[in-house]
Order: sequence, then C-alpha cells, then structure tokens
Amino acid sequence: AINIAAISGIYLSVAMLIPAFIDVYYGHPDSEVFFLSAFFTGGLSLATAAATRAGPPPFNKRMGFLVVNLLWLSACIIGAIPLWLSSMKLTFAQAFFESVSAISTTDLLVADMHSDMWAPYQFDGVGIEEGARYPTVLARAVELGLATPEEDRAFTREAGIREEEVIFGSTLYRNLGGGRFEECAQRAGFETYWPWGIVEGDYDGDGSLDVFIPSGMGYPFFYWRSALLRNRGNGVFDDVCGPAGLFPPPGGTHSETAFRGKRAARSSRSGATLDFDGDGRLDIVVNNFNDRAWLWRNVSPERPWCRVRLVETRGRRDAIGAVVRLTAGGRTQTRLVQSAGGYLAQSSSTLHFGLGGATAVEKVEVRWPGGNLQTVTDVKAGVVNTITEPPE
Repeated sequence: AINIAAISGIYLSVAMLIPAFIDVYYGHPDSEVFFLSAFFTGGLSLATAAATRAGPPPFNKRMGFLVVNLLWLSACIIGAIPLWLSSMKLTFAQAFFESVSAISTTDLLVADMHSDMWAPYQFDGVGIEEGARYPTVLARAVELGLATPEEDRAFTREAGIREEEVIFGSTLYRNLGGGRFEECAQRAGFETYWPWGIVEGDYDGDGSLDVFIPSGMGYPFFYWRSALLRNRGNGVFDDVCGPAGLFPPPGGTHSETAFRGKRAARSSRSGATLDFDGDGRLDIVVNNFNDRAWLWRNVSPERPWCRVRLVETRGRRDAIGAVVRLTAGGRTQTRLVQSAGGYLAQSSSTLHFGLGGATAVEKVEVRWPGGNLQTVTDVKAGVVNTITEPPE
C-alpha cells in the first residue's frame, strides 16, 4: 500500500508536467491537454479551463501553473523517500495484496462537487433534484432550459469526456470482498448537491458510521445546505441536518454584507470531527468560505462509547494505515487510522467507536502498518484506550 501511494503520487505529478510544459512553450494547447493539467493542479481546474476557451492566458499565469506543478512534484518525491525506505522489505505485489486483505470490510465514499457545476450563477436553485444523477454534465441544465443540447455535446467533446466511462455524481463503493466493489451511492442515499468534504463519525453512538458533508458554492451562486447523513445500519442513509439542528445555519443562509448589491450565500467547505468537550459524543467543526467557522456541539442522547489511540514503535508513531477492529455485544466495527479527512481537513487520529446497546468491549484487533496483528482484551468502555505496538 505504501509503494502504491508513493508511485502513484510520482506518476501523477510527472504526468501533469507534460501539459504544463506544452502550455508554457506553445501558449495555446489543445483543450483536452489543458484539462488534464488543470485537473492535477486541483483548484486551478475551472480557471484554466475557462482561460483555454477564451484564449491563451498571459505568460506569467502560464508560468504560475508550471511552478505549482514543479512544487507538487518535488513534494511527492521528498515525501516518497521515507515511505520507500520503510517498506523495502515488501514487494509491490505483497504490499498491494496485504492492503486489500487488511481493509476488506472498508467501503469507499467519493464526494464529487464538479458534477453539480452545471447551474449558472444567475440560477435561483429552483428545480434542483438533489438525489438525481444525470448522463452528461449539462443534462439537467438542458432540461431546465439553461443550456442547449448542442452546448452539452460541445462541452463533452471539448473536455474529452467519454460518457460511458464516467459517473456524474458522488460515488459509494461497497466492498464485496476479494478486491471487488459495487457502486451504490444513489441506492444508499449518498447523492447530494455541491458536496465538498467528507467527515465520517458515529454521531449518534449507535455503532454505525454517519457522514457530515459540507456543501455549497457561495457568492455569486444560490445557497445550498450541508448534509448530515445518518446511517440506518442497513446500507441506507437519511439526511437529518434539519432535525439535528444544522439547518437553518446560525446567522441565516446569507452573510450580512453585500457585494455589488447581492448578499453572499453561505458555503461550508471543510470539516473535522473531535470530542471537543470530552463528553463522549463527537462534535463537528466546519470551515466556511469567506465566513466565520462553526463548532457544532453534539447534544444527542448519550450512549456507551470507546476510543482507541495507537502508538507505533516499529515505524512512525502516528500509526497511519493501521486497521482496528473492535468487537462489542457480538458486533465488530472497523476503523482505519488515516491522515485524510475530506477537503482540506484532518480529524483526530484517535478512533471513536459508538457501542450502541453494548456496555463492554470484548476485544480489539489491530493490524499495524508493518503487517503485525495484535489482539487486546483489556479494553474499557467510556475512556480513551492507548494501545502500543509490541517491540520486535
């Protein structure tokens, strides 16, 4: 898994340098090449694409794109060196199959905001079908009379999109085991509008992971709420942002100040979760676009819980990549220690488990990043349990 991450980062960085150099030296690359370069430089994508359609950008801006690419490549190379050194005992295939085996019960959720960028800023949001998924980027805009079929076909053609290979919307890949996944976002209720981050946590303590999704675009677009998706425990999620008190937002849906006579719609971009007040319930902190941050304190009914903090001794102390399985009341939950936390955020690496109706923990199994399996039975509920990797 380490080798895959390192090699993939280098590969993508090198790949994006090609269109960047073409841009600098030729000034007006093919739009498909420009889209590739923009995609791998993250937030520059829309600006770059727009510049391509309007004509070549100034030389200083093209040089700026190149500098970003070079910095990213350098960071990937520097960051990959310790990863390679720490995993030289594993072959590429061994690392891959060990990773698949270790997280065989972990699913994958991908939030896609760009598929919802079909609405022009003059649009008021009436007609948005939040749970719907469309076959092309501008399909819904065509249905609402905001774009023509020819504009939809032209955009698809210029962007080099192969519609049969693309899902326009968020995706939830359910792990079927054996390295196989099933896409089920719509069936599970995960298709939301303008999603940015993904903040998972058992917010109601029932033993199933819920998901908070910061959403919205901000000025000059219309307002769209964030989603709090409560896990029913049967593969289906319900948006409970209203009953949970997250909507309407504090201060209203729009900011107090106006720009060019128009008040800016509030937009949540990133979030993280942590028990800020130590009461055993996960709280949520949200960073909003051009606005103050929010700290949502969890006041839902208290339920039994358990937390696990890992200390690695054979590598890095943060235990990134470790897989923890906790069994309580005959039910096993799986968590992955990770540094990722959605868009521009990272939650606590201390793992939180809601125990539902159970009051005691039977055992905790830890698959450490180096591959060692450790089983601990003296784990207590209602406290943070520190588990240290045994020495070699």
